[in-house]
Amino acid sequence: MNTFGKRLQLALEFRGKRPIDLASATGIPKGNISKFISGQRPMPKLPTIQKIADYLDVLPTYLMGLDDNMCVYTTKQLVALNEKENEELILKKQLISEIQSICSYEEIDNLKIILNVVKTLARHNK
Repeated sequence: MNTFGKRLQLALEFRGKRPIDLASATGIPKGNISKFISGQRPMPKLPTIQKIADYLDVLPTYLMGLDDNMCVYTTKQLVALNEKENEELILKKQLISEIQSICSYEEIDNLKIILNVVKTLARHNK
């Protein structure tokens, strides 16, 4: 399998799509897609690569083997990720502060031990 074919297969799997889905959405014959994946056809021309990349929401340069990053986050997506991380951090700090206000250091250490035991039990019960 060539680089384009390998990366096309990975992008399809990453997006939970099948070759038939790609064919239906882009108008590229399913047989051609299968041959790209198996390496029986060379890398297609740029307009076809762009159609595939647009459907799979990946970078065309990734499919072509020029970039190791499959996709790029938009600024909006990055801001949303940062906001979520900041909210989680704030909640953790608030929780720690509340625990420290009602528990002694010895009690906090005991809570840590209990938490580790619970985590261990949970892992063994999976």
